[in-house]
Amino acid sequence: PRLTAAPSPPAARSLASLASLVKELRASTGAPLMECKKALSDPEVDGDVSKAADWLRKHGSARAARKVDGRDAS
Repeated sequence: PRLTAAPSPPAARSLASLASLVKELRASTGAPLMECKKALSDPEVDGDVSKAADWLRKHGSARAARKVDGRDAS
């Protein structure tokens, strides 16, 4: 009999998805990893990267605010 790999559990897929969203948010805002994770996990944001960038700006991530507004030189 041929063995096939079991499909990954939903939690593993969602973690991989969250990781890619965090990576995308960090690249666009320059915010720290945990702040990005916190922003994406907020119920108002619901995994939306643009809403998460706004959330970071509103909740005090100064570097994210500069980068989102286009004023960060890095």
